[in-house]
Amino acid sequence: MRKVLKLLERKQKRKHRATYQKNFLPIDIVYDPQGFTEKLFSKLTKGKGKKRDVRGEAAMLVLHLVSKMIGRHKLIIPQFFTYANHCIKITNKELPKLLACVAEACHENLQRDDVKDIVGTITDNLISEHCPPEYVTMGLNTVREIALRMPQVLDREGLAYLVQFKEFKNRYVCSAAKSLINAYRDISPELLPKKMKYFLIVR
Repeated sequence: MRKVLKLLERKQKRKHRATYQKNFLPIDIVYDPQGFTEKLFSKLTKGKGKKRDVRGEAAMLVLHLVSKMIGRHKLIIPQFFTYANHCIKITNKELPKLLACVAEACHENLQRDDVKDIVGTITDNLISEHCPPEYVTMGLNTVREIALRMPQVLDREGLAYLVQFKEFKNRYVCSAAKSLINAYRDISPELLPKKMKYFLIVR
């Protein structure tokens, strides 16, 4: 009985994180969200180097707002993910904030092809036994947050590669992999390896 209650509690928490319940009133009342967000995003891509309209810390703030607009209003702006994809590198000091923006911009109205490349980049650049554990953890957590909004983002092969990190020799990586497994047990258990479909993975 305790296991069932614990499972239900975890499931409810994940559902809560996957929905947008916070009150972002200023964002909700923006006139023409699509046009506003496209114009705002264009400031990140105009010019090169020091000639860009927005750079440095200001660029991250703009990217954060753009991601909130996309996620909140369920906008389709594929170039956002193309832009973010080029920035996903271990050497990027703003990587944690960038990955948070990527996850926040995902929603169910997007197609898998819209985010396939960026999920592939996260997997290739961050989720590997050759990467530092903190980056593997960050990558797994990001993929989990994306999957909660877009379960179709992973296929069986891609998910099978990620869940094997539950055996990784680092407890934070193991915990992140188990969280991903538990998330897929709720949203798309058919994609999990058979032995992982029906039993709660305790972190």
